[in-house]
Amino acid sequence: MLNVFFEDCLVGSIENNSYGRMVFEYASEWLSGNHQFPLSQSLPLDGSFSKGLQDHNYFANLLPEGNARISICRELGIHPDNDFSLLKEIGGDCAGAIQVIPEDTPGHSEVSYKPISHESLVKAARSFRRTGYGSPSGIHHRLSLAGAQDKWPAYVDSSYIYLPVQSSPSSHIVKFSNRQYKNLPSNEAFSTYIAGRLGLRAVEVRAFDGYSMSERFDRARSNKGALKRIHQEDFCQVLGYAPTSKYESEGGPRFYHCMSMLRKVSSSPAEDILSLIRWQITNILIGNADGHAKNIALLYTPDGPRLSPFYDIVCTRVYSDITANSAFSVGGVFDPGHIRKQDWEAWAEELGMRPSLIIRLVEETASILTNQLDSFLQDYCSQWGTSPIIDQIARVIRKQIRRTKTLMT
Repeated sequence: MLNVFFEDCLVGSIENNSYGRMVFEYASEWLSGNHQFPLSQSLPLDGSFSKGLQDHNYFANLLPEGNARISICRELGIHPDNDFSLLKEIGGDCAGAIQVIPEDTPGHSEVSYKPISHESLVKAARSFRRTGYGSPSGIHHRLSLAGAQDKWPAYVDSSYIYLPVQSSPSSHIVKFSNRQYKNLPSNEAFSTYIAGRLGLRAVEVRAFDGYSMSERFDRARSNKGALKRIHQEDFCQVLGYAPTSKYESEGGPRFYHCMSMLRKVSSSPAEDILSLIRWQITNILIGNADGHAKNIALLYTPDGPRLSPFYDIVCTRVYSDITANSAFSVGGVFDPGHIRKQDWEAWAEELGMRPSLIIRLVEETASILTNQLDSFLQDYCSQWGTSPIIDQIARVIRKQIRRTKTLMT
């Protein structure tokens, strides 16, 4: 059995049934406490989720995917399909505020970190052997971060970088280069920078030699500098979908479902809905086909749930073996090269928005990119350095802008 903690409070427990399904139950002390809240919009406190797969899906969405998952499972001696065993091994520092700890393990261990140099991170980036669950230098940590990219947790204090030991909280995420997709760290850093210059609230991503580093939005520092975990959940968790259903075309949530949830639970729904719409428009115009339901999240702030800062923004269009089709359709159309003005208008109608507003947002975003992309590129390179992929991204964006303007007439 696995225990689920929020700070020092036992929230509930997870058992693995004979079908390999993770079954969650809230602890009685959590339900009777003064500050109890549901772990997820899909896991109400009344336990009604027990009739479906929402609990299994919620915890499965905490786990790595793809080749990153396969590598970790190989290193730990776990079958790649065994969600429960993988969560048992690496659930100590999840996305958000919860920790998943084996029943016979103390809920909180001493916070401990070991320094790591930039040179060691560069070496790890070049080795392509860096799942990090038994290395480097004997450092062990229990990090569970979703996604298919190789990642390490990091704690950054001033200019020094440390790796967390065991379940110690991390302040940043280190993502490494990829053999298949060249210059991926620089791609994410520049694409995210563009999103920020377009007015989106996005995480800051710094690219280095073979790796990138982004500050975690689900962590905050106390006045004394200690890290505090902040609860969050991605929209597959919010809506009760399995991680394998993160794309609309594969049975995953539609954009409308995500927006409707924001309208229902956000403490500032108008602002968050507009931000989410602008994020989708930005993805279409900069060539990011991977803006799926796991790449948006709810962040549980002191003022209530809010749309989190945007993350994992990449111009996937520069890679020829990645589909051009968007993760969310626009008016039922997935290919950005075929989204016409009437498709944007149909999308607006589906969302319950004024079509004129959506058209204006598309045209404004396209205009900013047309007039200021060169300036964005120069400013980024002067501040953070250049990379061969930056010019490729700029070419993709210019082509998509021309295509969009033609289709909007």
